[in-house]
Amino acid sequence: MDFRLSEEQQMIRDMARKCADEIIAARAEEMEATGEYPYDIMDRMAALGMMGIPFPPEYGGSGGDRVGMHLCIEEISRADVTLGGLLDVTTSVVGQELFVFGTEA
Repeated sequence: MDFRLSEEQQMIRDMARKCADEIIAARAEEMEATGEYPYDIMDRMAALGMMGIPFPPEYGGSGGDRVGMHLCIEEISRADVTLGGLLDVTTSVVGQELFVFGTEA
C-alpha cells in the first residue's frame, strides 16, 4: 500500500498552508478577541476552491478526495482551529448531506 501523497494532494496542502500562513495567522488573535465571523476569509477560502474539494466538477467542486480535503482542514487549523472547524462542517457535514441527499430540483 502506498501512503505517499499524490501530486494533487500535495498541491492542496501547499495552497492551504500558504493561505493559513499569509492570510489567517495574521488575523487569528483578532478573530479570537472579537468573536466576529470572518466572512472575508471564508470568501477567500471559497475562492481558492477549499469548499469544493470533495465535490464533483459538475457541482462546482474540484473532484478531489477526502485525503486532500482533510489535508486542507489540517493546514487551516494550524493557523486557526475555529476556521478549520468551519471548513470541516461546511464541507464534510452540510455540503456532503446536500450532495448525497439533495435533488436537482
